[in-house]
Amino acid sequence: MKKTKLLYPIYSVLIIVSLALFLVFNAKGQDETVGNETVYASEIMLNCPRSINVPLNSTFQFESNFLTVTPAEAKVNLKCEISAKTGSDIQGLTLNGNTFYAEKEGIYNLKFSLPNSENKSIYENVVVNVVDENAISLNIETLKVDEEQNILDVFNVETDAEIQVEVDDSMIEYSNNTFTPITNGSTIIKVYTTKNYVALATQYEINILPADFYNIRIQNIVLNNLFCTIEYEILNNSETNVYQDITIEIDNPNVQLINDSSPFLTFKAEKDCIANITLYLTNEEDSKITLQIEFKNE
Repeated sequence: MKKTKLLYPIYSVLIIVSLALFLVFNAKGQDETVGNETVYASEIMLNCPRSINVPLNSTFQFESNFLTVTPAEAKVNLKCEISAKTGSDIQGLTLNGNTFYAEKEGIYNLKFSLPNSENKSIYENVVVNVVDENAISLNIETLKVDEEQNILDVFNVETDAEIQVEVDDSMIEYSNNTFTPITNGSTIIKVYTTKNYVALATQYEINILPADFYNIRIQNIVLNNLFCTIEYEILNNSETNVYQDITIEIDNPNVQLINDSSPFLTFKAEKDCIANITLYLTNEEDSKITLQIEFKNE
C-alpha cells in the first residue's frame, strides 16, 4: 500500500509536465502558422502607363511605386507573368531579378498578379512594345578630345525625364551634364532615363576623334622685285580647309607686311635683303612654318 501511495505524486508530476510541454509546443506551432499566413491584397492599382515602348537590346525596370497595393504588405507576393502577342517570340522579353531584357522585336504582355484570397488573384497588365529604334537619338555621332559637349547637345532626350549617365572614365570625363573626352577611340556611353515609373537603360557607341591639330600649308610664293606674295591654307587633322587667326613674325626690319587678306600675304622690302618670315596660329603656336625669302630688285 505504501508503494501505491508513492506512485500518485509521481503520476501527478508527469501529467503536469506533459500538459505544460503540450501547451508550449502547441502555442509555438500556432504562432508559426500565423507568421506564415498569406496577406491577401484587396486592391491593386497601376501608376505607370498601360503601354510602353522600349528599344531593342535595351533593359528596363519599374520603379518600386509603379504599383499601389492595398494593404501595402501584400506586395511581397507580387508575381509577373510574360506572354507574347501573336507573331512575337516569348523569348524576346525576359525577366531576371527586377530587370527586363528586350532582346527581340515584338509585343509582350506583363501580367502583375497578387493573391486576393486562397483561390483567387487580382492583376494589372502592361503592354510592352519592343521596337528596333533608339529611345534617344544622337545629335552628335563623334566627339573630340578636350572639346566639351553638354549632354543635351549630344543626345536628344526628353527634358522632363530624370537622366543619369555612365561613361568609361579612362575615355571621357562626365561632370555637370558635360562630356569632356580625354583620349581618342571608340567608347560606350550608357544613358539611364526615368519617366512615368519606368527606368530605361540604353547604350550608344561614340567615336572620339583626336583633338584638332592644324597645319599651315604654303600654296604658292610669288616674288616680284622687292615684293613677295605668299598664298597659304590652314588644314585640320581631317585635311579640311579651315579658318584660323595667324600671327606673322619677320626677323628683318627692312621687310614689312603691307597686305593681309587671307589666304594671301604681301610683303615689301626696302632694299635687297634676306628675311625669315614665320607664320603660326595665334591660338596654337606649335603649328608654325618659317620661310626664308630673298628680296632682290632686278
